[in-house]
Amino acid sequence: MKTRKTVNDNWNEYDKVVGRNQLLNYGIIFIDKYGSPIDNEYELEELNQKFLWGKEDIKILKGEK
Repeated sequence: MKTRKTVNDNWNEYDKVVGRNQLLNYGIIFIDKYGSPIDNEYELEELNQKFLWGKEDIKILKGEK
């Protein structure tokens, strides 16, 4: 999975907004195979849980001990 920590100046305005929102929400930008920020909320949630959250964090969210 490719990620970035900055918005690409070459992106169109929509992709820049998507990238900025990911930076605010996740601290990184998830990049698709075309080099643009991923704009699919379900895929973003899965990536967020897979790459940014530790197993203990997920257990807490699920109410597990």
